[in-house]
Amino acid sequence: MLIKEWQPEEGENWELQHGQLLTFVQRYTRGRLTAESYHQLMKLSRSKLLAPGSSLLFAHIRTEDGPLLAGLSCLTDQGRGVSVVVVNPFYRNLGIGSSLLSRQLARLGEITCLVAPDNPAGLQMCLNAGLSVARIIRSRSNRTLLECCGKLATVADRAHLSPYGLHKPDKVGD
Repeated sequence: MLIKEWQPEEGENWELQHGQLLTFVQRYTRGRLTAESYHQLMKLSRSKLLAPGSSLLFAHIRTEDGPLLAGLSCLTDQGRGVSVVVVNPFYRNLGIGSSLLSRQLARLGEITCLVAPDNPAGLQMCLNAGLSVARIIRSRSNRTLLECCGKLATVADRAHLSPYGLHKPDKVGD
């Protein structure tokens, strides 16, 4: 699997790329994506993707016919705006979604994703990527959602924590 970040290139037509992105999302979300999220994705602009805290990643699988788009992840405002992860059903349960989210976390440093409580696969994807459930919220459409958040640990954080999450003793016997 190859994960590539979307980069604006001279002469590429954003409207065409955006249409292909929307087609992939609509085809493979099986109605799980909220109308609000799809609407935000529809309004996504090239300039919004270039803003700090935004990232669009593509996961490609090598096939006999060449690379095939297997999944994508789009976050704006570190996931507080657009927060979408979609994987082609044929390639689900292979860690593609978790890999995309892990890469988003590494790239952005801190991310937030919303997951419906009746979507155990989506929740497991977030947990596998290093996110944890922060709180339960209500969307504007009054839908209950789990807010999953993740933040990269700094060097200082890691230096003060043992593998068990306890303060590392300065010397033996502390």
